[in-house]
Amino acid sequence: MMMRMAVSVWVMSSILSSCSAPAAPSAKPFQDLNGIKFGDSFRSTIAAVSPTRFNAASVAACDKELPIKGCFLTDDDASAPFVIRDGIPYRLQAAFNRKDQLTEITLVFESEDATSAQCQDVTLRTLDWLSSDYGALADHALKHDASSNRILKSANGNEFLTTKPDADGWLGEAMRKFPNKRSLWLMSHFMVLSGKGKCDIAAQFSDASLLPFEFDSEDAPD
Repeated sequence: MMMRMAVSVWVMSSILSSCSAPAAPSAKPFQDLNGIKFGDSFRSTIAAVSPTRFNAASVAACDKELPIKGCFLTDDDASAPFVIRDGIPYRLQAAFNRKDQLTEITLVFESEDATSAQCQDVTLRTLDWLSSDYGALADHALKHDASSNRILKSANGNEFLTTKPDADGWLGEAMRKFPNKRSLWLMSHFMVLSGKGKCDIAAQFSDASLLPFEFDSEDAPD
């Protein structure tokens, strides 16, 4: 399950990152999250949040591969939530570049027994608290195309752009780019597998001023 969520987040990112969005000013730039911040080392991050929050195979991979190509820590399904907001529990994922700098912090929510409407609800509630903390996520990588996309509105009036639902489900996103080359990207993916709805939601904080970690599907833990 942890590997599927990790791959899902990166698949969403690769699909959506083919387009770009303009930077938007913010009065609340991202600084840190529950004791971790961009630029932190692998070891200091592990010490701050506990290694049990992460999949053991991904921790072992970081120990081995970090100096060569960086690494990606996936969440452990059995771990306690890293953050709970509006009653929604989020687990933690983290990416480090080969210079041992934390470059991406991702909060993830996953359900393997959800309806499309329930996935939309959790997505929009996530959008509302992120917008309240960091400013409106008004940028989009998806193109505004009424023939293939739709706009969902949250209880607080925030907008979330998604593909129109089809047999494969839907994919949606909203983002905010800060002047300091940092960004916040909310991604949501709903699909039906074996008759059950799978909902993946990821709030990804990243710092483009740092050397990135280049994700390779072969790096995902078994």
